[in-house]
Amino acid sequence: MKAKDDAGHAVTARLAGVTEAGRKSNHNPLNEAVLASVAKLNWSRENAAIRFHKDPQIAEIRLKYFIGNTFPQWVEQTFKSLKEKRARTLILDLRRNGGGTDQYGALLVSYLTDKPFRYFDRINVKTIAPSALFKSHSDWKVEFESKLRAGTVVSPSGGYFVTSILHPGVVEQSPGKYPFLGKVVCIDRRRDILNCCRFLRGHAPSKTCNLIGEETGGGYLWKQLRARTESDPRALEAACKTADVRILERSSRGTMPHAEAAIPDHTVETTASNLLRGIDAQLDLALQLAQATPPSN
Repeated sequence: MKAKDDAGHAVTARLAGVTEAGRKSNHNPLNEAVLASVAKLNWSRENAAIRFHKDPQIAEIRLKYFIGNTFPQWVEQTFKSLKEKRARTLILDLRRNGGGTDQYGALLVSYLTDKPFRYFDRINVKTIAPSALFKSHSDWKVEFESKLRAGTVVSPSGGYFVTSILHPGVVEQSPGKYPFLGKVVCIDRRRDILNCCRFLRGHAPSKTCNLIGEETGGGYLWKQLRARTESDPRALEAACKTADVRILERSSRGTMPHAEAAIPDHTVETTASNLLRGIDAQLDLALQLAQATPPSN
């Protein structure tokens, strides 16, 4: 191994090899303490999980991704249990969420309202006929173009609007079977880019939806190089050189700027010090807010 010391001089060191078995048995006590602290924060290894705190009317849902064939069934059964247990406050933990299927985000929102709603205002794509050069460097197929033509309409301002044939999120969404109408406390982090969290922040009164954590990434208006559909991802991805995705926006503060992300009601930074000590300051505040919620009638 070669390195440089503080004075900038080259230093060469020969290290003895370690076998795989030896590596596993060589534990640093300091690391063990840190790992134990971090493990306390990861209470579930599942993609989607729910738990109830000391007060059975306070529920916490953690979602790592909006993915999986069983996700719709899980959401329905979970919100059914919230109704059966008469939960009055829901803590929605979306930290470190890696995203996933757009429609699953709309599905989650549908269980947090008893009224029809719009999730996306519109999705506008620049072209549905990519150049010959693009086609030659991709797995483009003739049927892709026919699907795009069938699933879009011409936009008066240029480009094309995506219809529900390509993306079901652009039409009015129906409320879920077991809607939760109590108080929602949503926890997020700076790097998260979450449609549902932004939607909730813009549409729910502040007394029923609180956002804790850090300002999310993204905004109400996205310009992105790729856009996904549930019907045929490659078809839209290949054709859309620029996609304009608008989340339907409304706020008690008035119209939000297109570039604005979800601004937390309570800013609580994620610190290395807390992580190393197994302290979840954001969840602690969420529980305080949940416990302060008066019982529902």
